[in-house]
Amino acid sequence: MIPYFELTYFSAGPLRLRTFAVITVVAILIARWALVRRARSQGFDPEKIHRLFVCMLSAGFTGSIAGGLHFSWTGFVPTLVRFDGISSTAGLACGALTALPWFLFERSTLTQALRVTDLFGYAAPLSCAAGRLACVVRHEHRGAWTNSWIGVRFPEGTRFDLAFVEFCGLAAMAIAFYFIDRRSRRPGFWTGLFLTAYPAVRVGVGLLKTEPPGPMVWFWLGIAAVGAAALLRSAGDGSPERSFLPAEGGAIQPGGMS
Repeated sequence: MIPYFELTYFSAGPLRLRTFAVITVVAILIARWALVRRARSQGFDPEKIHRLFVCMLSAGFTGSIAGGLHFSWTGFVPTLVRFDGISSTAGLACGALTALPWFLFERSTLTQALRVTDLFGYAAPLSCAAGRLACVVRHEHRGAWTNSWIGVRFPEGTRFDLAFVEFCGLAAMAIAFYFIDRRSRRPGFWTGLFLTAYPAVRVGVGLLKTEPPGPMVWFWLGIAAVGAAALLRSAGDGSPERSFLPAEGGAIQPGGMS
């Protein structure tokens, strides 16, 4: 079993730094490095991919904060009741949805858009694993009681640390992605693989909670269905490219991404 420890703050010279904030910043830097490195290796303009990353990151942070807010309503007037902390699900959803208007603006075909989302899909397990470490060191997500070797010996007894379980799943995904990436893949493969594998991790983590699985299970199963559709498309024998807009020009593509 894993020993319990807390690392809310640590000192760096005269500075007393919040561990969660430091790990979050490091995770963002890792995500940016992994994404730009992947973009460069696939022939994309790294600067343009970086700008898309910044847009998605900004929307993701906004969504993660909004997802933790709870309001009561008096007519049309909201009153903040509580803040439950940032929501990773809301952050990921808002960040991903930000890519859609980007592709519309760039007049990307579906295949071109999938080539870009594949960059994010490939880099996502490593990036999300680094970010989830911020929750691991705070032990905020206590799960069901257990005698398993992966349980954490909390002061009140041995329980699953849900953040640690998810981190292990994401780390395993990152390693698997590295070894799978031995040959070229059709557009949509990495998008579909991540959108299929990550919901499986989240549903598995949800089963380790103290309360019964809620409606979020259906949300993740829906995401997995989208991922499975992308995988099936990538395994197909090709189909005519469809554009998000009828006009031509300005599409995101490898090389210049003009």
